[in-house]
Amino acid sequence: MNILSIVSGVIVFCLFIAFFIYTGIKIKNSKKLTKIYKNIGWLGVALLASLFISVHLSREVHIILSLIFVHYLKITYSMTFILGVFFLGKKIHSKIKGFFKPKFAA
Repeated sequence: MNILSIVSGVIVFCLFIAFFIYTGIKIKNSKKLTKIYKNIGWLGVALLASLFISVHLSREVHIILSLIFVHYLKITYSMTFILGVFFLGKKIHSKIKGFFKPKFAA
């Protein structure tokens, strides 16, 4: 691997992290979304607790709960990403709308 591919990978990774930080800040500013994400977080804690309990119960139950937890993580990640794209698109739309808005001199 050459230095250019490493640098571009680091830059893309940093942009990705910055995007999720931006989304997290926007979610934290919204009371409704904060409540939804708190409920989703508690659901994740409950899934983790059931995974720890299912280790001692049955292998099949543990496998099913592991698959449910993986899908939970994918859904949470996808929902956060989609909300971030929505917030970013909304911000870009308002900037473009403000740019083309006629300014009348008084």
